[in-house]
Amino acid sequence: MFWHHLFGILRHNPAVFEHYLAVCAHNEHFMEYRQIVKDQIESQLQEFLANETRVQQQRVETESFAKLA
Repeated sequence: MFWHHLFGILRHNPAVFEHYLAVCAHNEHFMEYRQIVKDQIESQLQEFLANETRVQQQRVETESFAKLA
């Protein structure tokens, strides 16, 4: 797809050639950055949810123990 568009630009609108390459370079950079951020957020969310589950279990255990006492 890239090459198709690149040659089309060179043929039909060569004035935007440099701009097109710059936009493609930025896209490549931000696609990689996007994946890194997404992975970090998913990891943090899993940690948070696991911690929430532990807190809920402790709360239930504490309430159950209080009822028995």
